[in-house]
Amino acid sequence: MAHFVYTPEMEGWMRQHYLLRLDKLTFAFNQQFNVTRSSEAINALRKRLKLKTGRSGCFVKGHSPANKGTKGLTGSNSRSFKKNNRPHNYLAIGSEAVTKDGYIKIKVAEPNKWKLKHRVVWEQHYGQIPKGGVIKFIDDNKRNCVIENLMLISQQENAVINRYYANAPAEYKPTTVHPSPVNLIKHNQKFSHVITSMMVHPPNGAPSCNFGNRDNNY
Repeated sequence: MAHFVYTPEMEGWMRQHYLLRLDKLTFAFNQQFNVTRSSEAINALRKRLKLKTGRSGCFVKGHSPANKGTKGLTGSNSRSFKKNNRPHNYLAIGSEAVTKDGYIKIKVAEPNKWKLKHRVVWEQHYGQIPKGGVIKFIDDNKRNCVIENLMLISQQENAVINRYYANAPAEYKPTTVHPSPVNLIKHNQKFSHVITSMMVHPPNGAPSCNFGNRDNNY
């Protein structure tokens, strides 16, 4: 690229107009001499000619900002949340929502404590769910949380239901979820048949599979 040479006329023009803001100075120079110099090139010429504008771009001592005495450009002091002020999407205790997995959850405490509704309903009727316990929907409808549609089983039994009884009619599920303690699965083979199945009712009448004599329960 050929080196650009400024003529004496260009330099004289610059000495007369150098106080213009750089973008305006560049535009005016290019218009005057029918060239396409960049802002960087014009600024370099101004420096080479030792033409100082007196503008450093920094605030000097004693300078007062334009917004001095204001309380904020957005008026945040008057619109900020105050103590005990609740957002528009606040949900009270007892409110319900649906999780991404399709279960109903219910708000049980502040500020934002939620529990699955079917577990809350069960505990309201029969007390705390034992360790390793699973609350199963008899009709497989995750939003049908009435107590008549819920049953308590172990995690192992839940795995059996999901694998072998997923398509069983709802009315048969409470009687097929607890196989006898015979080894129905042996050497990783599938069930050859269901030997026996039964429904065990705990003392308080809750429909449940037997958790007795098992490891890792309660």
